[in-house]
Amino acid sequence: LYQVISNGVPKDNWIAFLEQSSKSAVGGIADLGQTVTVTSTLIKNYGLEWSEAAALQDKIQTTAKNGVTSFEQLAQALPRVTGNAATLGVTVDELMASNTNEVSTQMAAIFTALVKPSSEATEMAQAMGIQFDAAAIKAAGGFQNFLTNLDGTVKAYAAANGMIAEEIYGKLFGSAEALRALIPLNGELADTYRNNVSAMADSGGTIDAAFESMSGSGEAVTQMLHNQLSTMFSWVGSVASAIQPYVTYTALAGQATSGLILFAKGAYMASKAVWAFTAAKWTDVKAWVASTAATIRSTV
Repeated sequence: LYQVISNGVPKDNWIAFLEQSSKSAVGGIADLGQTVTVTSTLIKNYGLEWSEAAALQDKIQTTAKNGVTSFEQLAQALPRVTGNAATLGVTVDELMASNTNEVSTQMAAIFTALVKPSSEATEMAQAMGIQFDAAAIKAAGGFQNFLTNLDGTVKAYAAANGMIAEEIYGKLFGSAEALRALIPLNGELADTYRNNVSAMADSGGTIDAAFESMSGSGEAVTQMLHNQLSTMFSWVGSVASAIQPYVTYTALAGQATSGLILFAKGAYMASKAVWAFTAAKWTDVKAWVASTAATIRSTV
């Protein structure tokens, strides 16, 4: 609840938002805190209503199903890219359709190149006669259209000027990270990307279905226990900080007492060893005296 409040959720939405995020954490086998953070980040960056939390979490879960990733991995990755994506006019559906935990870093590089084009990118765009800046995606009518139009222009310019498309993309985006996401999205993953964008529109109820499926599973029970323990330890931590001086004093007193007990045990064991050694030696002495006396008698 504290994390919900600290993420800026309005008071009237605290409990509903927390309840919905808890359901998503179970359905997606995700950390509750990360679920709260990624949802609130998306809502704030895109200027959405807080009541849209469930719809956003449905989209995250759908993305996890469509890609080789998980709700929790996306919860970690998405906050890194949502700011620039929203600034560029990339819709939530387009962002989700292109995103996995691994791709998020690559998408961030694409968005950064558009938000702050390099001088080389600006020169290349002018030579091609295209717009390449923060307004380019909005002007194209969305990120998907922007990619399609850009790819057509790049290939045509490359063929006319004896260049290869990868070289032009390199001048525009500059980063190897950006190219690792961009080229597949315009190549072998283009159809998959379009299908994923379409799937976002039909993602409603995904979390409810996942919750029903996972709420009784071992993984979900473990995650719920983890979330509950995290809350408990947070409370215990606040109490412990208040009584720390007394705990320290008690611990030191306990160590001292333990030390005295260990010393007493050690002394006792040492005394037993001394007595045992003495007894053994006395037995040897008596045996020597008896042996010597027997020898003397036999001699006499």
